[in-house]
Amino acid sequence: MSESVPIDQPVRSNRRMMLWIAAVVIAFAAGFGWQYAERRQVEQQLETTSNALAEARLESALATALVEAQQGNYELARQRASEFFTDLQGATASGVLPADMFSDIQSQRDATITMLSRGSTDAIALLQQLHAEFRSGLSRSHGSATAAPSGT
Repeated sequence: MSESVPIDQPVRSNRRMMLWIAAVVIAFAAGFGWQYAERRQVEQQLETTSNALAEARLESALATALVEAQQGNYELARQRASEFFTDLQGATASGVLPADMFSDIQSQRDATITMLSRGSTDAIALLQQLHAEFRSGLSRSHGSATAAPSGT
């Protein structure tokens, strides 16, 4: 019997140690899981915010082109329109915006840039139309039932 007492004591000590190690591992795993879920949520919010910023920048560039053309600054309008079309192409290629909803606008690139380069007043009407179509496309891409007013 005296031999079983010393053997039993280290076994209990080992069990306690294993329980403590298991508790620490479980606590670490729970903390890791919580942080992972939090990170995923923040990444999703960042993506949503980045997409909204890209859309706002696109609309701003197109609206600025329209305003510059209305004021007779056709060269500045051409530069802003060119930025808009380049950025729109990038946004549709990267999936920020659905390409099929904005293909009609993209097909107007050359005509718009040419009209603005020539200083044609017809470019104003075309930019107004493009602005309305872009706003409508944004509304459709967000699942909105009605198109946003063009503001022109």
